[in-house]
Amino acid sequence: MTYDFTIERMFDASPAEVFDAMLDPDAQREWWTDGRPVETRADLRVGGTAYIEWETDDGHTCRAEQVFVVLERPTRIVLKETVHEPDAPVYECTLTFSLEARAGKTFLTLHHEGFPSEAERDRHRDGTMIFLDRLQHYIESRRVRMS
Repeated sequence: MTYDFTIERMFDASPAEVFDAMLDPDAQREWWTDGRPVETRADLRVGGTAYIEWETDDGHTCRAEQVFVVLERPTRIVLKETVHEPDAPVYECTLTFSLEARAGKTFLTLHHEGFPSEAERDRHRDGTMIFLDRLQHYIESRRVRMS
């Protein structure tokens, strides 16, 4: 048995802006953590790979390795992800992002599946909420800088 979660979020930006901010390595370096170093690389094509490596609040290094299954800019991303973290099991998950234009904004739905336990699912759901908050702040601050 595996566990999953779904998160929905409205962004005050176009689907293209959200899509690009999510996948662009330069953008990820700005929003992925709250100022700690982030190393990231992406081959943005179906079958392409990406990784993001960052330092956690407690000083540990985590690494997410991804393979793109679907890339339909700016409306859909599906990727397989393996996260390597200290003191946590290694397993593969699937993330499906849908981005829908709604009244000049973007309604994002993330379905994240494949967790081996409820505890891992809950831990990742909480972390994903933080990442989405950071992404939202990055998009908002970028819009302010560009205006």
